[in-house]
Amino acid sequence: MKINDIFKKYKLYHLFALLVLSIVFSVLLEKLLLDKFYTNYVSDRIMILTIVFIFIGTHFIFKIKDIYGLLYKRRYIVALLLLMFVMIFQYSGSSISIFNKFVQPSIDVDNKVLGIERGIRSDEWAVNTPLIFSQNTLENKFNYFNDHLRLTNTDMFTIINAPVLDVVSIGKPFDLGYIIFGNSIGMSFWWYGRLIALLLISFELCMIIANKNKLVSVCGMLLITFSSATMWWYSNFIVDLLIFGQFAIVLIDKFMITKNNYIKYLSMFGIFICAISYIFTFYPPWQIPLGYVFLALFIWVVLKNKGEYKINKKDILVISFFIILLGLILFRYYNFSNNTIKAVMSSDYPGERLELGGSAIANMFSYTYNFLMPFKNIGNPCEHSAMLSFFPIPMIIAFIYMLKERKYKFVLPMLIISSLLFVWITFSTNVIFAKITMLFMVQPGRAVIALGLAQIYLLIYLLDNIKYKIINIKKVYLAIISLLIAVFSLKIASSRLEIGYLNYLTGSILVFALFSVIYLILNLDNIKNKNRLLYLLIGLSILNGAFVNPIIKGTSVIYEKPVSKKIQSIISKDSSNWITDNLNFPVANYLIANGVKVLNCTNYYPNFDFWNKIFTSEKEISENRYKYNRYAHMQINLTNSETILELVQADSLKLDLNYKKLLDLNIKYILTNRDLTVFNDENMKFESIYSQDGCNIFKLVY
Repeated sequence: MKINDIFKKYKLYHLFALLVLSIVFSVLLEKLLLDKFYTNYVSDRIMILTIVFIFIGTHFIFKIKDIYGLLYKRRYIVALLLLMFVMIFQYSGSSISIFNKFVQPSIDVDNKVLGIERGIRSDEWAVNTPLIFSQNTLENKFNYFNDHLRLTNTDMFTIINAPVLDVVSIGKPFDLGYIIFGNSIGMSFWWYGRLIALLLISFELCMIIANKNKLVSVCGMLLITFSSATMWWYSNFIVDLLIFGQFAIVLIDKFMITKNNYIKYLSMFGIFICAISYIFTFYPPWQIPLGYVFLALFIWVVLKNKGEYKINKKDILVISFFIILLGLILFRYYNFSNNTIKAVMSSDYPGERLELGGSAIANMFSYTYNFLMPFKNIGNPCEHSAMLSFFPIPMIIAFIYMLKERKYKFVLPMLIISSLLFVWITFSTNVIFAKITMLFMVQPGRAVIALGLAQIYLLIYLLDNIKYKIINIKKVYLAIISLLIAVFSLKIASSRLEIGYLNYLTGSILVFALFSVIYLILNLDNIKNKNRLLYLLIGLSILNGAFVNPIIKGTSVIYEKPVSKKIQSIISKDSSNWITDNLNFPVANYLIANGVKVLNCTNYYPNFDFWNKIFTSEKEISENRYKYNRYAHMQINLTNSETILELVQADSLKLDLNYKKLLDLNIKYILTNRDLTVFNDENMKFESIYSQDGCNIFKLVY
């Protein structure tokens, strides 16, 4: 139905009434509940809630078929409008507002609109985001190498997911927002551009798997996008790998079936972008296992289309052209970053990692309690997160279906890959197996996510293809089996949980939800059961991940604090070197975001020039190299005693630094929470130039 027809059929006063009611409900919700938890951006919350209520309300005015038919036809326009909306209002899902707790906590510059900041995601808000912001503060912005970090040239492309103004950035298209729009809007583009892309691409892939069954494809899209693993690891490459891996499969399918040369060559260009982007993600623990899953999909697409597709000379030429182009891009990258690669691979952490598999059985079932994690503290939810897969039910049903129907093209490759990942996750193997499969770089807990993704693809395939009852057992027995599987799965998963995390009520709710899904999967013999399962899965997927990340507005917490303005005033006149003293590691990265040259920001790889100035004798180097030869957050505490380095944990260093060493390091400014004048002597003077709310800046005069 066209938009004009809808407005003719339904009087405008219905829409006007819906608008008024939505505003009223939003205001009431704000005044009665939300303003107790949030201080700023009242109008933004009311606007967002009004939009949500309007969307919900349309279901009571228009036919649901009309609503979603229109959304389907205009999905790319809707996606573009949504992206423009979040960019205009500078919304993102970052947790950088947590810096309020570390920097001048009594001077609140809160940029949170809705949701809960996730302190556990420190690699996002405390490391990656500040270091990304630093790229926009350089004299020559977006350089490949940034000398503000560690006070030496630092490769911003290989390890840090930072925007770089170079041809290699064709492999990191979502970073372009920072280059074009700046940090605030660029962060919106990075957060929600990726989310929207993942939704659209997951839907298109599921449409291929499910033979254009729209409802099944929507379900698959939401299961992939809002699974706990996707949302909790959102800033750690998993989203990029899902986007580019899935998009490559969609484009390969399009390349093989289209007769239009323009579309064919455009598809090949997209495949090239996906390939380079997948490679430039630089995270083997997910690249490798997910690569196996995408390999299974690739085999299926080739088998599916081999009867219709005949390769020709033009195809060979265009494929060869993009392979050569890929090689040139990789050659340019290697010329820039080969020293970085060597430094990381020769580090004690993470370079010396050698995995052999096993000991992650409970991880495969952690989806059973992932629904609770956005609302109930679990310690480190990232390590507990999984895809909402209902393993091993899809594998079992798919195996039975394959044997009965003798349909192997999709199911068999996916089962083989799933079995490989299952073996790696469950059993300890040997070095030969680990090296041959390349899984030696993959922690078994990371491989669980790839196994879960394969289960979702199998489930989507089954939801469209199964037309009869796979397991011919009476429903009462299937109900008993479903209940036993639900209890057993939760029991295995809960072995990872602290005692008391699941009480009787939450445990019962989880078992009931699992039982309902498993029972319906085992009874996919009629359209009613399929629809019940689809709506249940859609609801569970949204509950599972949609509430993980907060909604924040802008970057005021970084740039609007009084100390930030003082720092910016200093560096506008003097670009000398800084350190932080006696402060937790995020504060040094906060300085980096403000454009400061900082020695002790997070060291993504070792700074041997610095350590060679600290430890000069062979004995000192021998005693300390293992400690600093790693990815590390570094806290410096100035002292008048000897310099001592402590490895606090695998990625954390504490350096008690004799203050006289500052001369050798050419340090001029120190941000600290204490009085440094106690170190003044005839050669060095610590001059206080700023002090407010626990933030003291000292200028070192020699």
